[in-house]
Amino acid sequence: KKKRTMSAKHIRGKIMAFRFEKVLRVKKHREDILKEDLANWQRTLEFEDSLLEKIRGVLEKALNETAVNQDKVLSINELKTCHSFILRLEEEKENQTKRVKELNEELSEARKRVIVASGERRVIEKLKEKNTAREKKEEEKVDQFIQDEIGLSLFRKKSKSEKVS
Repeated sequence: KKKRTMSAKHIRGKIMAFRFEKVLRVKKHREDILKEDLANWQRTLEFEDSLLEKIRGVLEKALNETAVNQDKVLSINELKTCHSFILRLEEEKENQTKRVKELNEELSEARKRVIVASGERRVIEKLKEKNTAREKKEEEKVDQFIQDEIGLSLFRKKSKSEKVS
């Protein structure tokens, strides 16, 4: 039977460095950037949504005032001004509603990107855990080999000393 020996590199102890550490750092950094981007989209959406609510409030107020003023006699110019103001508010409301819808879509896409980046990071972390466990097992094998060699050496030394006596 051929005796299995460990290389000097194993005996001296190899440097246990996770080779995916840089990849993991990049993945974490990318995920952080995407989370920050998501937060920016959320803040922008909240701002634009509040702006839409303000426009709706002003439009509702203008429509209520118009309804109240129907009993009053208004000049043609006042009616035109009021009508064009309401039309402009309705147009702004429509544009702002489109803007909010677009931002919701962008927010949804940003969430998807964060989920994908988070999944990629978790995959690398799992690889790291598996690699660490494998390296620990290899290190235990090396330690056991060294202990066996020391024990065998002591046994041979003791046997030689008993033969001499």
